[in-house]
Amino acid sequence: MTDMSGFLRWAADRGLRIADRAGVLRRFHPRPNPVVLMYHGILRRKVSAIGNQGVDREGFSSHMRYLKQHFRIIHSNDFEQESESAAGNGKPAMLLTFDDGFANNATIARPILEELQMAAVFFVSTRHLEPGRYLWFIHARALFTLWPGNRIRLLGRTWKLGSPAARLQALWAFMRETRAASMEGIYQDLSRYPVETFVEPEIIEDELRGMSETEVAAVSKSRLIVIGSHTCNHPYLTACTTSQLAAETIGSKATLDRICGRAVSTFAYPSGDYNDAVASAVKRAGFEIAFAVNPHTQLADASMAIPRKGIYGAGLGILAGKSYGLLSRYRHVAQLTVKPQPLKTAGFP
Repeated sequence: MTDMSGFLRWAADRGLRIADRAGVLRRFHPRPNPVVLMYHGILRRKVSAIGNQGVDREGFSSHMRYLKQHFRIIHSNDFEQESESAAGNGKPAMLLTFDDGFANNATIARPILEELQMAAVFFVSTRHLEPGRYLWFIHARALFTLWPGNRIRLLGRTWKLGSPAARLQALWAFMRETRAASMEGIYQDLSRYPVETFVEPEIIEDELRGMSETEVAAVSKSRLIVIGSHTCNHPYLTACTTSQLAAETIGSKATLDRICGRAVSTFAYPSGDYNDAVASAVKRAGFEIAFAVNPHTQLADASMAIPRKGIYGAGLGILAGKSYGLLSRYRHVAQLTVKPQPLKTAGFP
């Protein structure tokens, strides 16, 4: 291990694996509700070329085999009716979800899920269905990581790029400032740095590209995988105007309904960002169920902010701890699993 936080994460993962083998973690499972896990991109290689946060293909395969052995993976269509009381003393119920709609969900995750006959929901942001268009946060990560120059200009200011540590610091400062910026302005600024001019095609394919319409249509025909919406542009929804909210929710639904040939009824809030007004807009758009990360606003309809646990690394101990609910109770341990790393391994919250 190269740093103390890396060692602590390794130690936490090792300890949780031992506790899992001893049967300790099962006592923390939040019955009767099914646990919902949240993945993002599934990487082809162990180390991301742009410091992207995610699980690699080998690690993902190990995750799925572990979950299939210890949990009952349910279809999203059965989620609202599912309860542990109905399931008796069987395996705990679990729903798998994937945010953003990266192409690697179709090319890497889907074959593994189908081989193991495991159901999932792919939440797709429609902006990057079109070739050559990328979601703002992944474009920014690639830019801060791989841009060959020593400075870039975004959000009306110049960002200095030096060492990997300095680039990481600049990236996180940029991410903080995006919350107060217009999404249109962010995309406009990023368009001055076309991805294809500084990122190798293999990296674009592995980590940046979104699923195409053809890929989404093919995935939607699977009896195991359901397509859900993740907005059009992946904005901070609580910063959107009423008309922007309608465009992001109604617009993404119309696009996905057309591609899938049927009504898309599930939604996931980008960055887990929502409030009463956002949840109401999502419901008005025709979505029946919506997923958050850590619900922070009490809604009249709890089905519009279902909690999820994010999986950001390949350790089986951390996976077990989150799956059984231990890490949601002991947040000082959970924080070890998401703390930013050096640029090659850091990710977004």
